[in-house]
Amino acid sequence: MNGDPQAAAASLEAQLRSIRYPTAHFSVAEAASGFPAPLLPALGFALLRFSPHITRMLAEHGLQVVWGGGTRLQSQ
Repeated sequence: MNGDPQAAAASLEAQLRSIRYPTAHFSVAEAASGFPAPLLPALGFALLRFSPHITRMLAEHGLQVVWGGGTRLQSQ
């Protein structure tokens, strides 16, 4: 994040809300600090639950990405 990390993280939180991500699990303070852990569940949600097109594209390329709702994404 360049510029104002706090504002960028707050903007990301608003965007996550717009795709119905449960933002109670998103920490603006941790995301603004540059720590990647709070971003992983949001990334998993965006890739695997919000966008079936991306999930399908990954499968067509022989990739299966599994998200268990935690802080890990795994490629199998």
